[in-house]
Amino acid sequence: MALGTYQQIVTLDETDGAGGVRPLDPPTWYGAPIAEGGGLVTLVGHYHAGITTATRVHFKGRTFHVDGVLDRGGRGFQTQITCQEVFDAGAAVPVGPSYADLVIADGASHYWRLDDTGGVALDRVGGATGTISGGVTKAQPGALTDGNAAMTFDGTTGKIVTAMAVTLPVAYTCEAWLRFTATGQRAVFSNRDTGGTVFIGTFDGYLYFYNGLGPLSVATCHDGQWHHVVWVVSGTTLTYYLDGAFDKSGPIVAPVTEACVVTLGRDGGLFWSGSLDDVAIYPHALTAAQLLAHYTAGIS
Repeated sequence: MALGTYQQIVTLDETDGAGGVRPLDPPTWYGAPIAEGGGLVTLVGHYHAGITTATRVHFKGRTFHVDGVLDRGGRGFQTQITCQEVFDAGAAVPVGPSYADLVIADGASHYWRLDDTGGVALDRVGGATGTISGGVTKAQPGALTDGNAAMTFDGTTGKIVTAMAVTLPVAYTCEAWLRFTATGQRAVFSNRDTGGTVFIGTFDGYLYFYNGLGPLSVATCHDGQWHHVVWVVSGTTLTYYLDGAFDKSGPIVAPVTEACVVTLGRDGGLFWSGSLDDVAIYPHALTAAQLLAHYTAGIS
């Protein structure tokens, strides 16, 4: 099995000396292909600042401490592990495409991972990079098991505005991961500040879509936990999916193709309050099977 495949099932943690454990940046493997038999591979990761205790390597249920070369200045970490150890630990774990792989393979036209640390949020597939402003906290714990970071919005000023127009055709899908407790009307994605008609977000904890008409979801999701949420537009029907499962379909105004600058986390005076991760737009309606596969990949 290729080294890159094992990056999907191996995470690297740090201990902070007070009993706390935090995920490190995704590890990188160097060396021989993982296979039964001898040989060494090298695992390289990075500390957060202030870490002085041992690093641990975690293989989906098997955890052990390793001795590595620590570079305090660059917060670097490096260790060598036998191929056999990695093979034994990972052999029983079914490995499929990562969540990000599925998003791209299923034809996303725009994909903001929201793991950025600078002043912009990169669009990984469509070029609609957004400027981050206001109360947005970066490098927060993310929704996915790949250790990718998320962003938290303060509910009053935080937003991301794209530098180019995003096209919403007459059938499309908006997908995101949310963690929040706020009530009221909260914007995840909107083009209404720049002449469009689409609001995508929540209302008192229910999923909400509005383009002149819009239903609420059956279930709420403002419990402070991460949830995979999806809005699927197809003709005059809007369908909600929550955590991989169908929630509800309802009527909306017949959509027209719109190409507008969009905002993540704001619609007029309606701001997102909570965490956002991996927001994607697809220029078509995803199927229930695709969305279940996405949710499964995100939590696996």
